[in-house]
Amino acid sequence: MKASLSIFTVLLWGAVHADTLEKDRQAILGSTGCYMVDYNYHEVEAIDPTYKLDPREYHSSINSDFQKFFKMYSMIDPAVTPDKYQLTVKEKIYARVDSPNTIHLQHIIFLTNKDGQLDFVMKHHSERWKYEAAKTYSFVGQGRWDATAVENSKGKWTREMMALDDSPRYSCTAAWDHTREYPTWTCANYSPIAGREYRDMKRSDYQALNRIHEVTVYPNAWLDTQNNEKVIEKEDGTRVAFVKEKGRNWYTRLKNDDCNVIDSFIAERKGFWDITQQVWDGLLNEGKQISEPHGAPLWLSLNGGPFIVHPGRQMVQYKKGLEEKYVTASKDKQIDAKFKAEIADEVRKIVNQ
Repeated sequence: MKASLSIFTVLLWGAVHADTLEKDRQAILGSTGCYMVDYNYHEVEAIDPTYKLDPREYHSSINSDFQKFFKMYSMIDPAVTPDKYQLTVKEKIYARVDSPNTIHLQHIIFLTNKDGQLDFVMKHHSERWKYEAAKTYSFVGQGRWDATAVENSKGKWTREMMALDDSPRYSCTAAWDHTREYPTWTCANYSPIAGREYRDMKRSDYQALNRIHEVTVYPNAWLDTQNNEKVIEKEDGTRVAFVKEKGRNWYTRLKNDDCNVIDSFIAERKGFWDITQQVWDGLLNEGKQISEPHGAPLWLSLNGGPFIVHPGRQMVQYKKGLEEKYVTASKDKQIDAKFKAEIADEVRKIVNQ
């Protein structure tokens, strides 16, 4: 009788575990699709009493690449004025990998004109969700990432945020909560200063963030709410948080057809992105420490700059990277195992520099 109960308990636990795992997976996959996007960040409370809050608010239209886009348009054709274009940010999010224990979501950010034609497109960040991950890259400060073991990962998902070149940015491990009205994942982690701050807001007075993410997936939207602290890293290794920040990445679902305009952009490049990810994963498996590069960011060398579309509907990239070599070979049908290996070697050389 006891043996029968034990077997029943094991079977019941297995069924519950499988059901929970599938609910987790559907919550993560629920963030795929075509979206209108709003990024919004502002300081809310000084921790250091001598610090004066920055009155500026970051929102998606402040992105320096978008501003550069408009300046380039006016240089190409003075008749093209901002009122003819809408600064409405859209993103397509799709699963680069969808396996039982790993879901890798890629974000592609783009702008269209009022006729729905493509004006601007670039590969954005990606997020890889790993169930009960054994190891990950952790940001340890001072511009460094260490390959670390994930502790207490039972029943939890590690969300690894990747930069534009698929290099690690930050990771965090927590379980999905299905007891609330909508599935929610809440996690705290340490991360480097965000690009929106040093690139767009021109901040150089701090180096890192204590982040708290709350990801909630709704039927027609999903929301990444952040309660962050800006942190100064001192030379002696101490960290001093001086101000609190409130952030919100809000994704409102559109018709999938609204994102079809970038399908060819993705199709031509996704093979290259897989190669760069494999190179970074190889470094993780080797236990290599990664340091922040100085000078131009790696994604410019690997992926090149964003694409803008000339008023004559010609796509233009103001800086080309290694990715363009792959795309050219793909168009000429020259992609084979040998070529992929050569591209991977070139990616490693750029990364190691």
